[in-house]
Amino acid sequence: MKHDRYDHPAGIEKCPVRIFTGTSWQAAVANVVREVHLEIHLNGQKMITIACAGIHTEELAVGWLRGEGIIHTAREIEAIEVGREGMSIHVNTRPGLAAGQPISQGSGKDGGQIISSSGARSAASVIKRSDSEIRLSGAQPMESVMGAGEGQNEEGMKPLAIGTETISPARIFTLMEELVTAASIHNLSRGTHGAALADSSDIFVTREDIGRHNCLDMLSGYTFLHDIDGADKVLLRTGRVSSEIVHKIWRMGIPVVLSLSVPTALAISLAGQAGITLVGAIRAPSLTVYTHTKRIRES
Repeated sequence: MKHDRYDHPAGIEKCPVRIFTGTSWQAAVANVVREVHLEIHLNGQKMITIACAGIHTEELAVGWLRGEGIIHTAREIEAIEVGREGMSIHVNTRPGLAAGQPISQGSGKDGGQIISSSGARSAASVIKRSDSEIRLSGAQPMESVMGAGEGQNEEGMKPLAIGTETISPARIFTLMEELVTAASIHNLSRGTHGAALADSSDIFVTREDIGRHNCLDMLSGYTFLHDIDGADKVLLRTGRVSSEIVHKIWRMGIPVVLSLSVPTALAISLAGQAGITLVGAIRAPSLTVYTHTKRIRES
């Protein structure tokens, strides 16, 4: 059966299904999150293909390039063009900036390896798909980036300033509840990760996707393109926090990360070094603060 691609929110498709209720079967129509393959090109060169929901693709492309350290300021971008029915984004930089090497250059029919929607993509030398390792040509070994897993600074990145601003547990619970409520695609399909940015007032931007990395790259692209300083912001996530996630947040300059899920040991180590306060396992009335507890008020 063909899926209906119309009359529903972006990122959602209607799919006919049969549901077993415990005693009988019934026909129904399910809201299913989209999956498309987005090509990202830089200065005419294909860099990567990312599995995503096909929304906020310009932010995703720019955020991915930023997260990989290929571009550093919005002034470097000369133009962003959407091509091939929205399934490719072409970023052109101003003369004098050398394009980075493709993170992937496989021999597939699409001319490049498709990166898993939820898999880590940041500087890893291999990824796993279907229990088999696929080596990424041009990818830098993780040991050369973080010092054999010890979380050493990349490119001389400095720890974020601790500052004086703090946030209370009550405020954390409120923000996380607002994120869950705002995740409209997830509330329809139960098939996305979510992330958001908040300032001292409230959440001001929310992004969802089938990939936890994609959500973060979208937010990174959003702040990049809108010249938003991350120093006084809070980042909220629904998914697990890995070292690659922390590294992207470090590049964004955001000092506080709140997650419904939990971090990995390497993520905790890197967040400690980066000066990032990492809060996880947030389920009111409890939460866990893993690093830099001074930013979290006692009450």
